[in-house]
Amino acid sequence: MAYNDNWNQFLQSLLGCIPNFIACIGIVNLFKIFYPNENTSKLILVCVLTLIFYEIFSGSSRKTGIGITFDFLDIIATISGAIVAFYIEIKSDSLK
Repeated sequence: MAYNDNWNQFLQSLLGCIPNFIACIGIVNLFKIFYPNENTSKLILVCVLTLIFYEIFSGSSRKTGIGITFDFLDIIATISGAIVAFYIEIKSDSLK
């Protein structure tokens, strides 16, 4: 039974992080549609900083000792999404 509980906890953590991962990719690509001549690295940096700022100051996760609330897994997922968005942009530029 303990194995099933650990597996469920892993799936819940993974499913909780996917929105941040996908949001970073989606926001960067959305901005590329509206601002096609903008520097992609700049867009990714702004997206990552905005999502991390929101995560830290939103108050939607556990409380830490200093009174700020955030989830480390969401921040890691945001950074991972930024890396994937950058890789997608590099590959799409090489196809042009």
